[in-house]
Amino acid sequence: MKVKVVFFASLREDMGIEEIFLQLPEGCTTDSLLEVLSARLGEKAVSLLCGDSVRIAVNQEMLDGRAHLFENDEVAYFPRITGG
Repeated sequence: MKVKVVFFASLREDMGIEEIFLQLPEGCTTDSLLEVLSARLGEKAVSLLCGDSVRIAVNQEMLDGRAHLFENDEVAYFPRITGG
């Protein structure tokens, strides 16, 4: 299945990429997405996405935990504090 991953604010700057499209196996979750991102972008980049300072949204809905992903989902990563 194909998903779009978007990085916002300081994460976009630190990652050096605004968005990426990925082909994922069925049944993938936001947790297993990190493994795929690690393989594509490197562990250092993914370490920026882990921890309490990052929020995740799927299809523009903020998550409080792990979520299953589906075809054409958009996953967005935000630093917890962003400005306008």
